Amino acid sequence: MVLFKLRESASKVEDGNANAYHVDWNQTDSAFLYVSVALSTKDLTPDQRLYLDLLEEIAFKLPATLDDGTTLSKDEFVSQVQDDSVSYGAHCGLPSSSISQMLSYSVQMENPNGSGFSQALKWIRRVLYLTEVSVETVKMAAQRLLSEIPAQIRCGSTICHAVSTELNYDS
Repeated sequence: MVLFKLRESASKVEDGNANAYHVDWNQTDSAFLYVSVALSTKDLTPDQRLYLDLLEEIAFKLPATLDDGTTLSKDEFVSQVQDDSVSYGAHCGLPSSSISQMLSYSVQMENPNGSGFSQALKWIRRVLYLTEVSVETVKMAAQRLLSEIPAQIRCGSTICHAVSTELNYDS
C-alpha cells in the first residue's frame, strides 16, 4: 500500500496537478551535485507508517526493469549505483533534519560538465518507479531490521528518537 501511494504520486504530476509539489533549488559552485526527493507521509495510516523502515532498508537494493526492457538484478543495481554515485540513501525524515513526517531519497554525484543532474535524476527515478519488490526481499530486510533491535534498545538517544517520532505521528 505504501509503495502504491508513492508510485501513485507520479500520476498527479502527469495529470497536471503539479501544484502539489515544491521544488527548492540551491546553486553552489562545486564539483559535486546532491539531489534529494522528499515525500510526505501525512496520508499514510499509523499502520502503514510502520513499513517505512522497510522501504528505507530496501530502497537501493532491489532489482529493476529499465525503460528499454533491460533487467538489473539486485546486485547489478547496487553495483551500478555505487559506480555512478558518491553516496546514496533513503531516510525517514529530511536529510540533516528531524522532520520525521517525510521519507526522502537522495543521490550525490560528481558533476563533470554539468552531467551529474541527469544521472542523479535517473537513479532517483529508478529507485522510485522501476524497482521490483518481492516477498523474499521484504522478509530479508525485516530480518536485518529485527537483528538490529537489541543494540538499538540499549542506546538512549535511539529510544528518545523513536518516542519522539511516535508522538509526531500520533493522530
